[in-house]
Amino acid sequence: MDENKGQKSNRRQAPVSGVEGGKRHAQASQGRAPRTASANRGENDIDRGMAPPKARGHQNRASRSDSARRSETAEKPRRARRSPNNAIAQASQTAEKQHRSPHRHDEHPCAEKPAHGHREHQDAEQKRSRATRNPRELVVETLMRIEDGGYSNIVWDLAIRHADLSNLDKMLATRIFYGTLSNMRLIDALWNDIEPEMLRRADPVVKMTLRSAMYQLVFLDRVPAYSIVSTSVEVVKRLRNRAACGYCNALLRKAVARKDAGNLVYTPTGDALTDFAVKYSVNDELASLLIEEFGDDASNIAESMLAVPKMVLRINRSRTSIDDFLAKVGVSVERSSRLPNRACSVMSRHSAIDAAIEAGDVCVQDEAAQIAVQALGAPEQWGGAAQEVHIWDACAGLGGKTLHILDEVACDTSGRRYSMLSTDLYANKLERLREAHQKFFKSEHLITKARDLTLGGSVPLAPFDVILVDAPCSGLGVLRRHPEVKLYRTREAIESLVELQKTILDNVCRHLRIGGILVYAVCTITAEECERQAQAFLERHPNYSFDALPAECAPTPDAHDIKLLPHADGCDGFYVARFRRNA
Repeated sequence: MDENKGQKSNRRQAPVSGVEGGKRHAQASQGRAPRTASANRGENDIDRGMAPPKARGHQNRASRSDSARRSETAEKPRRARRSPNNAIAQASQTAEKQHRSPHRHDEHPCAEKPAHGHREHQDAEQKRSRATRNPRELVVETLMRIEDGGYSNIVWDLAIRHADLSNLDKMLATRIFYGTLSNMRLIDALWNDIEPEMLRRADPVVKMTLRSAMYQLVFLDRVPAYSIVSTSVEVVKRLRNRAACGYCNALLRKAVARKDAGNLVYTPTGDALTDFAVKYSVNDELASLLIEEFGDDASNIAESMLAVPKMVLRINRSRTSIDDFLAKVGVSVERSSRLPNRACSVMSRHSAIDAAIEAGDVCVQDEAAQIAVQALGAPEQWGGAAQEVHIWDACAGLGGKTLHILDEVACDTSGRRYSMLSTDLYANKLERLREAHQKFFKSEHLITKARDLTLGGSVPLAPFDVILVDAPCSGLGVLRRHPEVKLYRTREAIESLVELQKTILDNVCRHLRIGGILVYAVCTITAEECERQAQAFLERHPNYSFDALPAECAPTPDAHDIKLLPHADGCDGFYVARFRRNA
């Protein structure tokens, strides 16, 4: 289900300047390329947590092959022997791939084909997590999975779910993990001022430990500096070796000395684009895009990307009412002003809330994602006087919106029959949807089918009365939940996604009944993927027209679309447009 959030940041500002360059970019339909280890490392440098420059010299084909094999494995056995967290690396790396899909943005945009063996790797992850007692160690190991191409929400959920940590330590670890990831470019810039060689040559474990320590020094005022130093050195000791501890300790003491002197800040370079990019930890292309599209409001939007998100719940009205739920959980939950009968924000999580989620009375789903479903209108309005209504969730992913639609259908007492098709590129995601459906609804309304929507052809149940296209996108509206995207999202990738959205819309719209409703939704804020994509769709399909949104989700009377911005609306960034087929 959709895990969503939206709350104003309590992040403390820090001056900014230049950064370590060279962040890798991803293609639109792929994840990031994994980090490659240096092929030639000297033992002394390794012991100090540093990687020396690559050796020079000519090699023939055979020697290069042997050398390559040695370089690929030279450091990994050392880390495997020293690191008790090796299972996390394997479990989370495999499990997160299962959730990836280029037809969904909820987990992560532009992903690759999932792997198999999800539950087996989850079991391995759980066993390893139970042995982890240092929250900062867990943070470092998981951050390294992100550098290897992992997706933050997936790998962190796997790491923290069964970790042998107190609730307070879990909260601290979560804050450090997302805080470090959200401020990565600023953190690297601060370290670059202190010791540029660290960023260029440090062992990955040492580098990531120092990054997480820098976040704590700059943003966690209540944590004593001596505690940050000692715990960070302990992490390096456990995950690397004793010799690297001295190097880590020396650099951290330099950072602490600067903080004590009031100099642990970054001086602006004078280049507006660079300063903006470093301050908000985005890549240069994304910084340029935000400034071009939003002008003076770009800073507010970028600041919202650094916010600490809150949990929003959707009430399954077929199982309980929001009044009954609020009575059970008390003042820890606040009713939504935008969707007062369906949504509420969690102010403080406790066992009663967890029990309600487990029972299926509520589910985690941001207001913006809920609005995408509410834009379809009330089920009793679908299909006119027809006694059987066909619904299609075309990009279902893990099925949060499918389950939302089914809950709305379950509340209809008219006696009409509803049949629903949910499609996604990967069958394993649909399997998880079916499991949730059987657990919470146990109805016969749902049909699932793995399908590549870039291809044409027939689909079951067509023609449809209602279609939801929650299309793959750049995900710029949910960067609080996927902060790593800020570091590699490119204009080229966005352009490719625009073409993908176009293809999906063109293939899907042919299966809508005349008079039927089509809703297009994306969790992003770029005009090219939002307003321009909607207008271009109408230009290609004159048999379609905009249709007024239902009053509960319309920003103004007769509005046919809505664009939500995190800093202004307190929810995920989302665009939703409603169309009707006229002929």
